[in-house]
Amino acid sequence: MAEVSPYVFVSNRSQRLSRITVFKSFNKYSKLADMKTAISPHDLRHFFFSNSLEKGLNVHEVASIAGHSNIHTTLLYTNPSRKWNQSDGLEHESCP
Repeated sequence: MAEVSPYVFVSNRSQRLSRITVFKSFNKYSKLADMKTAISPHDLRHFFFSNSLEKGLNVHEVASIAGHSNIHTTLLYTNPSRKWNQSDGLEHESCP
């Protein structure tokens, strides 16, 4: 049975991957998926927390999960200037 790790991105030996390795993997697979814009681990985090807020999680709960000490940081996830497009990755929309 595989060893349990506190890390999200691990090697096949359950060792933590460096942030550079993870970023390069995201870049590689974004290109292989023929996405217009490569996604990053931060984009995935942003999507997860934005989606959590859209699905009804309380902003204080999201702040706690995200590890934000300032609620204003969490409120950035409510910014509609970025949206997820499944076929193309993250699309940037201009704010009015």
